[in-house]
Amino acid sequence: MSNLNKYIKKLMDKGLFHIFGANIINKIILFFNNAVIVRLVTIQEFSAYSYANNILSIVLLLNGLGVTSGLLQFCSSNIPKGNKASYEKYAYKIGVISNLIITLMILIISVIIKLPVDSSNGLLLLMSGMPVLSFILEYVMIKFRTNLQNDKFSYINTINTVLIFLSTIIGGLIGDIDTIIMLRYVSTIIPIIVAYLWLKKDINQITRAKVLLKSTKSEFMKFSITSLTNNALSQILYLFDIFLIGILITDNTSVGIYRTATLIPFTLNFIPLSIATFIYPYFVVNSNNKRWLIKNTKRLISIMALFNIIISLVLVIFAPLIIRLLFGQQYIEAVPSFRLLSIGYFIAGTFRIPVGNILTMLKKIKYLLFVTISTGIVNIVLDYILISRIGYNGAAVTVVIVYTLSSLMTFPYLVYNLKHGISKHINKKTTV
Repeated sequence: MSNLNKYIKKLMDKGLFHIFGANIINKIILFFNNAVIVRLVTIQEFSAYSYANNILSIVLLLNGLGVTSGLLQFCSSNIPKGNKASYEKYAYKIGVISNLIITLMILIISVIIKLPVDSSNGLLLLMSGMPVLSFILEYVMIKFRTNLQNDKFSYINTINTVLIFLSTIIGGLIGDIDTIIMLRYVSTIIPIIVAYLWLKKDINQITRAKVLLKSTKSEFMKFSITSLTNNALSQILYLFDIFLIGILITDNTSVGIYRTATLIPFTLNFIPLSIATFIYPYFVVNSNNKRWLIKNTKRLISIMALFNIIISLVLVIFAPLIIRLLFGQQYIEAVPSFRLLSIGYFIAGTFRIPVGNILTMLKKIKYLLFVTISTGIVNIVLDYILISRIGYNGAAVTVVIVYTLSSLMTFPYLVYNLKHGISKHINKKTTV
């Protein structure tokens, strides 16, 4: 028992519970944020908001050309501060420019293309300024992570989430989706200002940093864009279904009903993602430590499997009660999709997300790209076929199938690499 206490204390000292505790609070707040919107507006209004937000999320798959992933990988390694600052200076420039282009894309879409869900064009237009602010917020949070300042990372995340929740309550009470969106800008700007005050010394170093060599820029962008592609194709699974439901189903309520079914299962992904956020720098440092990697990967998968099976069983068994209590009787049709997505959470939270993150830490991004392209194609084809035949429940079936396929392609590959692809030489020993 004393060993367990020592292990828990070690994790606390390293900041796991700052990250995990903050993420629990944030996801609970974000969940109730969505529940407030569902309760305060009509299904039609929620459908329009969900569809516009979904289009924004699809375009934001190009966020910063993936440079924040590059920063997390390259700046988590043991390199001099001056070199880190050079990477950070280059990444900021690329990220801001690329997201200005994304803003232009959103403006064009909202003005020129008639979206299938009523009122979603105007809402998307209001959201067009978010990409640059979203990148800057993500950039400063990555800076805290690479500095191993997990407490400040968590504080900024929580400030942002609380402000988003408050903006939703204010806008919801007014009964105006437009107000909710406009207050979202304030919710993003305030934590950016706080983060910049905390990072003032680091920012001065970044502005004075030397320019990266051309070959170094190329290596950095190659990793960043490949990671972006992997992440984008993975996120398509969450976004393409709502996009197709809006196109293939003509009523104005299906998007809202399916979106409601996704709220809890998709929100729960924060659990494996929080763990991945914490372990990433340690797995990078120990990427050549075969014994350490095998031990901690087994520990991670075992704990996640036990934890997630309990959560999924509760959600499946009590689905009707959960839907009625949290969202209202008008969303009871979401129960079948909710149950399917809860099963999908077990697969994603136990295998797909943890394994994918570990493979990224080991720089196996080419294979991950192959997996994400393959499963992305399957996702698009199945979504079209199943939504056309059985409605929005077809999207939930597709999610479970694609999660399973992705896990079957990545888990055996990870096991093989841990046994045969990692050097037995230990460059540096870091314990968690």
